[in-house]
Amino acid sequence: MKPMLASLLALAALAAASAGFCAPAFADEGAYAGEQVFEASVQADVVPMRVAIDAALRANPGSQYVNGRLMGGSPPVYIIRIVTRDGHRRDVRVNARTGRVIG
Repeated sequence: MKPMLASLLALAALAAASAGFCAPAFADEGAYAGEQVFEASVQADVVPMRVAIDAALRANPGSQYVNGRLMGGSPPVYIIRIVTRDGHRRDVRVNARTGRVIG
């Protein structure tokens, strides 16, 4: 019974840690000032996160959205975390300017 309890506690900790990971464009309380400035400069040039989520789900039929974030770079990239039909977590990279899956 103790291993099951430890597994449940670990799963709860993982869920709590990833809870802040899902805010659109990282507009959560944990964002620091430099990250907020980056977001403001990049957001005007990107598609809405919903477009990236839809692209990730279309590329992985039967999967479910978990959370997502916007990463800087050239081009900026959305990292969309999904759970596949067989239960595996996967990060899907979507070009934030075009809305196309890139990896």
